Amino acid sequence: MDLTGLSVRDVGALVESVAGHEIDDDASAAMIASLTRDTGGNPFFVWEMLRHVVDSGGVARDADGRWSVTDQLVRTGLPQSLHEVVDQRVLRLGTDGVRVLSLAAVIGTDIETELLSTVAEITEDEVIDLLEEAQKAAIVVEAEGGPSQFSFVHALIANVLYDGLGAARRVRAHKKIARAIEGRHGDDPGHAGQLAH
Repeated sequence: MDLTGLSVRDVGALVESVAGHEIDDDASAAMIASLTRDTGGNPFFVWEMLRHVVDSGGVARDADGRWSVTDQLVRTGLPQSLHEVVDQRVLRLGTDGVRVLSLAAVIGTDIETELLSTVAEITEDEVIDLLEEAQKAAIVVEAEGGPSQFSFVHALIANVLYDGLGAARRVRAHKKIARAIEGRHGDDPGHAGQLAH
């Protein structure tokens, strides 16, 4: 049975229940929307991220006892518990699966099999085989953009995989991906954003 994630409203209700008061400021509403989007509304991910944001000072109580978002929010990173859950799920796919999905995470949350094939230096059929295994493990889903399009189920999964790469590997992967995009699309302005990323 496929379950949908919590809605923004549901995540807001969860945050309000933990905070003990109504959330009515723009910064908190933006945090709730971001939390919902990045977790796909997955209740476990929402709860772990919320706990992490509180523990790391991303939100704090003001003089009236109300929660407010702090400038520390952007530096909170991801909780270790999420790293462990994602790592455990991804490791089941073997070293090739981890390598290819890590490269996919550098590309972004949307995965184009032809580009990933070029960057991973394996055939597109091999990429699709790995992504289908990742789909069975609830890591990716087939996207509506076409038969060769996949997306990470949650942006957090892509973030954990991206964080798992060392700085040197990330730089090399970004360079390799940029060259592959340039090779396929040249100066096409339709891919400028992807190339800039």
